[in-house]
Amino acid sequence: MTTSEIIEVLGGVIHPAFDKSITDLGLVEDVKVEPLKDAVGNEIPDSFKVKFKLVFKSPDALAGALKKGCEEALNAVWPGVKVSIIEMVREGAAPKKA
Repeated sequence: MTTSEIIEVLGGVIHPAFDKSITDLGLVEDVKVEPLKDAVGNEIPDSFKVKFKLVFKSPDALAGALKKGCEEALNAVWPGVKVSIIEMVREGAAPKKA
């Protein structure tokens, strides 16, 4: 599982108000993959946590649905992956590429 693969999967999540993917809209930033660890701190084989930011130019009423869509898309490809999404509003700023 690489950040490129994650971004590719997230490219299938469509923002219904714009009829474009969240990656094409530049909403996805700071994608990271981390191994999951047990209570002792040992890495759990084939278990990962995906972290990223969804950054909007203004508050978006569909943000919750988009976050859920991201989780579902990632879990469809990697069942059981833990997903952590930070929702941000950066008013007036141009979106960044993932």
